[in-house]
Amino acid sequence: MAPGWSWFIIALAAFNILGLVWLLWYTAKRRPGDPKPEDTSHYWDGDITEYNKPMPRWWIQGFYLTIVFAIAYVAWYGGMGHVPGMSGWTSQQEHAVDKAASDANLAETFRPYDGKPLAQLAADPQALDLGRSIFANSCATCHGSSAKGAIGYPNLSDDIWHWGGDP
Repeated sequence: MAPGWSWFIIALAAFNILGLVWLLWYTAKRRPGDPKPEDTSHYWDGDITEYNKPMPRWWIQGFYLTIVFAIAYVAWYGGMGHVPGMSGWTSQQEHAVDKAASDANLAETFRPYDGKPLAQLAADPQALDLGRSIFANSCATCHGSSAKGAIGYPNLSDDIWHWGGDP
């Protein structure tokens, strides 16, 4: 994201948070001369009455706590555009760590089959089971579980090779 847009989003978010704080503060004030909570003449089940009362203080304080938590969360994790958080955590770092672990796991999984000729792999039952599992998880969505191909996707079980004739 360009720095200009990032600062625009930061300013917009800060303006909204300050607006919420002001709105809570302004509407929660009890002013001298305010009328007493009145009955609105709305009744349910004969004995439940709706009153026009201000929100309870604990509820308003809960809103303030939520705003403080949001500001602390954004400051800690860096949720304001290109400004880093105090924790140093980023989703890019998290992804890099997860990808490295996944790549290491995959390398270990495929190590026994590395460099083996296709004919030898075709005769290996463990390699075939691994291939079936990979096809079912990655390819079957488009090419179908029988490899006949869904609409718009090629049939992989016929003798027609669309992109060359070598496996």
